[in-house]
Amino acid sequence: MITPCSKQDKNQLIDLLKTHPDLDLYLLSDLYMYEIGKEIEAWKITDSFGTSVVILLRKNMVISYDAPLKHLTEILEIIASKQRVGIKYINGNPALLKLLQQQLSAYSLRVLELASLSCDEFQTNQNTYPHTELCRLSSADDFVQLHRLLCSADGIDYEQIPQDEREYFVSKKRASLAYGCMALATKMDNVFVSTASISAVSPFGAMIIGVATLKAYRNRGLATYTVKQLCQACKEAGLKKLVLYFDNPLAASVYLKIGFTIVAKYGMLSDGSSH
Repeated sequence: MITPCSKQDKNQLIDLLKTHPDLDLYLLSDLYMYEIGKEIEAWKITDSFGTSVVILLRKNMVISYDAPLKHLTEILEIIASKQRVGIKYINGNPALLKLLQQQLSAYSLRVLELASLSCDEFQTNQNTYPHTELCRLSSADDFVQLHRLLCSADGIDYEQIPQDEREYFVSKKRASLAYGCMALATKMDNVFVSTASISAVSPFGAMIIGVATLKAYRNRGLATYTVKQLCQACKEAGLKKLVLYFDNPLAASVYLKIGFTIVAKYGMLSDGSSH
């Protein structure tokens, strides 16, 4: 049975999800950062097969990792009810997403490794990198430079991005600071050359995102250094755990060397309408 949730259901949903915070960090952070019925919509599916939690934030839908495969019909019903929203992303257990994809032919599936790190166990003796400056980003200009770095690292022409999208990126990043999010950048030759951030912050941990290094500065250990400094900053901030996703061997070598452990596969369905 599908039950739409209200803000009064927040604590109950958190209790359902906190058993596996690594796997459901997206959902937990949404519940802590946003209000049900205002910024997010939430549903609970409960029957003899178990319980599923589904949350929609703007055009991004997340399904609890342990959602029973038998709930496929109900989840498709929720998706269909939000057609007018134009859901771009659906995240969750890849086994369930593969079944969803069979009914949602416009979506492509990407399967990633999900890795986690206990902040209490993290240690590093690499606190400096020669001829660089480590910056914690906060100003509008910082985030403009960050946006340029991310675009360049991904082969995107920043100048071709519409002005309203650039402004939204900066405003979103600055607003996220109020929720405990953090972005670091390593500066060399007076420009940001490597970066890493955390998002999806909750009492259970945070998610590392946006790890990137300019092409001309790769293979120098800058990404490893920047991520290590971010992990140390998170430890000092009192965060319990960090999670991240990756799907290439180079990223794996960086994260596993730092101390992350692969815990599961994670799936992301995309409709292909945006990068």
